[in-house]
Amino acid sequence: MEEIELEVANLAPQTQGEAFNLILKEKNGDRFLPVIIGLPEGRLIVIEQNRIALKRPFAHDVLIQLCEKTDSVIEKVVIDDYKDGIFYVHIHILRNGELLLLDSRVSDAVVIALKVGTPIFALASIITAAGYTKDGRIANPTRHAYDDDEIDFEPVEDEDDRKKLHFSEGMDLSIYTIDELNELLRQAIETENYEAAAMIDAELNKRPDYAKE
Repeated sequence: MEEIELEVANLAPQTQGEAFNLILKEKNGDRFLPVIIGLPEGRLIVIEQNRIALKRPFAHDVLIQLCEKTDSVIEKVVIDDYKDGIFYVHIHILRNGELLLLDSRVSDAVVIALKVGTPIFALASIITAAGYTKDGRIANPTRHAYDDDEIDFEPVEDEDDRKKLHFSEGMDLSIYTIDELNELLRQAIETENYEAAAMIDAELNKRPDYAKE
């Protein structure tokens, strides 16, 4: 199966809530996967991106030490499944010619990949099912397990033109229709506001009728 290499394109804390918005972008293209991760994992990614030395090892460091002491090589991490809005990842480890697959969360796999400089991949089918481009979502996804956040939008006064929307802080996404949210999502992606895109996507996938469209 075809694998697409990804890179960490953006990482930002949500306005509210215990989470970060992680954007994994196609390395040689414009498709991307938005992933909501926990604050501790988000902070570790920031630490690795900035090569900040820690005094004591974390769990990720222990795994890397174990691989080094057993002549095992962390070859790559692969997002290879997507069910009910959740991404599934395997860390590929080579030891004495044998391939070992370790089940992992996206956040932990990304931290390890950044620590050892190993590539991050996703199956092409996953990007098709759950990814975006600057023009919007690639396909109708299943429901996402995203957290809520304060990304607020506001319609213009012309009620006859439902697509003319602009976003602003201080409003609740739950007041918007699916059509309005889709337009806001398109705008967010077009302006490369991936954090807003992830939050709009989260709101869309709370709607019972949305997955049927």
